[in-house]
Amino acid sequence: MLLMNKKLSPAIFALILICFFLPFVTVSCEKRVIVKLTGIQLAVGTNIEKPSLFIGEVEKEKIPPEPLATTAFICGFVGLVTSFLKLKRNAIIPAIMGLIGSILLWLLKVKIAREALIKGEGFLRITYEFGFWLSFVLFAIAAIFNTWIFFSKPPNKEI
Repeated sequence: MLLMNKKLSPAIFALILICFFLPFVTVSCEKRVIVKLTGIQLAVGTNIEKPSLFIGEVEKEKIPPEPLATTAFICGFVGLVTSFLKLKRNAIIPAIMGLIGSILLWLLKVKIAREALIKGEGFLRITYEFGFWLSFVLFAIAAIFNTWIFFSKPPNKEI
C-alpha cells in the first residue's frame, strides 16, 4: 500500500511541472488581451510583443524571470526527484516542497496583482489561468498527501 502511495507522489509533481507549460496569467486592458504568459515564461523570463494601446504598433518588451515562479518550479522539480526515495521518512521532503510551492504561487499571485495595479493604474486586468490554479492545487495536494505518507503507520516494516 505504501509503495503504491509513493508512486502517486511523483505523478503529482510531474503534473505540476507540466502545468508550468500551460497558460498561467493573462493581462488584458478593457477586454483586449495584452499578453498571455505560461508558468515557464514567468520562471525563466521571455520577450513579448505587446500591442500599443494608443498607436496600434507592436512594442517589444523583455520580461525578466520572476524569482517566485522560478523557485516554485524548482520546488516542483525537487519534489519530483525526492518523491522517488523509497523510505517513508523521506516523504517529508516532497511534503515541504509542496507546501513551499503552493505558498510561492500564492505570493506570485499577490505580487502580480499588486504590480498590475501600480503599473496599470487600475486599467489592467489580470486573469489567472488553468495552469496556475491547477499547479497551485496540485502543490497543496502534494503537501497533504506526502504529510499523510510521512505520518502513516507502516504495516510491518518501512519500505
